[in-house]
Amino acid sequence: MMMLNTAILILGSLLIAGASGGEYVITAPKIFQPGSNYQINVDILNKTNVLVVATIMEQVYNGLTGRYEFVPIQNGSGTFGVDNSGTISLPIRSDFKCQSCRVRIRGKGDLQFEQVTFPVVSEQIVVIIIQTDKAIYKPGQTVRYRVFAVYPDLLLYTGGISIDITDPNNNKIKVLKNATSPSGVVEDSFNLSDVLSYGTWTISVYLQNLTTTHSQGFEVSE
Repeated sequence: MMMLNTAILILGSLLIAGASGGEYVITAPKIFQPGSNYQINVDILNKTNVLVVATIMEQVYNGLTGRYEFVPIQNGSGTFGVDNSGTISLPIRSDFKCQSCRVRIRGKGDLQFEQVTFPVVSEQIVVIIIQTDKAIYKPGQTVRYRVFAVYPDLLLYTGGISIDITDPNNNKIKVLKNATSPSGVVEDSFNLSDVLSYGTWTISVYLQNLTTTHSQGFEVSE
């Protein structure tokens, strides 16, 4: 799978009035991936006890002032310093949409700074994976399967997953609606009856609030 270059580098060396200079390195993605976490990596090179606050802001129209302005929609923070690098993780909803967003990153305490970046919401289609424990089943056996979806950066989709299982006559035999799992992998099973339609059965997967779908077949034979 082709990997996307999703990281930008923000490098600062600041001299603040009333405080000693400090250096920091911050890396953050260029894109928001709905259904995953927006990870901001923080490395403070020569200061301690630096509070870093990251805020996702959306541009909206203010009817009272007649102007567009950026308003906070999500925050995250952490305290970092020398030998204490870390990550600020901001969960992005699977239905996240934003025509004009920015991420403001501020340092407070021993090192003060402000950086702004303008990620875009990814429209990349996630890849849906459907796995069954066998390719061919016989009447009366149990079909065990699992489903998950992967973004281009190999992060797992963690939103709702809907699953339809249909027989060769297109009858829906089983339906799951918006199933979720902390790991992102949905596992399930169902029993085949002793009297059923032979041929290709289909597992169809739909992701909540995304247009991505995928189907995969398995065979039932005598």
